[in-house]
Amino acid sequence: MEDTRTYFLFPVVLCLLTWVVDCYGLPLDNLNLRPVIGVLAQHPPDSMLVGLEDHNFTSYIAASYVKHLESAGARVVPIFTYREDEYYDNLAQSLNGIVFPGGSVSLTNSSGYGAAGRKLYDHVVAANERGVYLPIWGTCLGFELLTYLAADDTNWLARCEANNRADPLTLQVGYEVSQVFQEMPEDVKTILTMENVTVNFHHWCLTRQNFSTSGLSELFNLLATSFDDDGLEYISLMEHWTLPIFGSQFHPEKNPFEWANDDKHDAIPHTPNAILSAQYFANFIVNQARGNNQTFASSGEESSSLIYNYTPYYTGNTSGFLQSYLFRSDSTLMTNNNNSARTIPDQGITNDIQMHPINTGNNAGDTIVANPGYYSYQLLEGQRSVPPLLTSLQYVIPEID
Repeated sequence: MEDTRTYFLFPVVLCLLTWVVDCYGLPLDNLNLRPVIGVLAQHPPDSMLVGLEDHNFTSYIAASYVKHLESAGARVVPIFTYREDEYYDNLAQSLNGIVFPGGSVSLTNSSGYGAAGRKLYDHVVAANERGVYLPIWGTCLGFELLTYLAADDTNWLARCEANNRADPLTLQVGYEVSQVFQEMPEDVKTILTMENVTVNFHHWCLTRQNFSTSGLSELFNLLATSFDDDGLEYISLMEHWTLPIFGSQFHPEKNPFEWANDDKHDAIPHTPNAILSAQYFANFIVNQARGNNQTFASSGEESSSLIYNYTPYYTGNTSGFLQSYLFRSDSTLMTNNNNSARTIPDQGITNDIQMHPINTGNNAGDTIVANPGYYSYQLLEGQRSVPPLLTSLQYVIPEID
């Protein structure tokens, strides 16, 4: 059958940003060497908040996604949910790429993740159609969200069992012309197809039949499949035919950065080859973002938006994520430049830390300097002191047993 699709591949699409730096036929100084990628937050599962119920956390991002992107040379901005349209409009014109992470919330507008995802997806499509190269990557739930949004808010997922299992990829006809694979080193391709290095944690799959019936095959190139516990074949890797939109049902970020030590997460591979293959995907995502030269309106706006303003919690004892960034919607911070509190939406500050003008000290009731010269907080009665080299704004001080 003749292929009647219309391809509006931009020059930047034609050069595959994978391991290379000087791409698109452009000189190096035309690439963005300071890429900033937004990662979408979502509502945390109740199990993650055991022991943190009083903190009113409303969203989270698993730290492994942040580390994954940072390992390839990007900085990360958390994208919060339940915001006005102007918030997403601004981010879509400031970020160099977007990641929809895995998780366990609804794909529909009933969740903040789904509602924000729709707005961001529409921005990505519109930006690329007007010639602005803006990539988006979806992992696991993010992959599923991409299929839902691309199918006009229709869910074509089927029940499956591919939870806590690592598998090789089965490459499909046409994979070799994709951006993901065209510049992939042969050793990485061999690892991905011969070894159990792509780890899965999902109960819903996009089958080959539904991929075709839904019309998604007209939008996406099916690159690879995998099989669930019952032998059901499902789509594990895809990319849009004409836009820089990519999705993996597996989790490349878990191989190097998730270390849950229980029988629910013991399939995560940590072999050298598993790390090498995972790093390829990190490099690919970030190099895609280097094709976009958007910036924030000011360096101050960029700095205040970055994930560095937050500190992750250890959540390895309550979830499958070793560390998580936890946010709440109405926290306040106080600067030492003035004694008035200012509201920072979705800021992950613990309720048992009170903000005060800077003093020095290390006993209960004294103030400990965090990010010296800017923020401080006070130890409450019954709490231990913190190390003198504290440099993190959010430091959970354990109570005395």
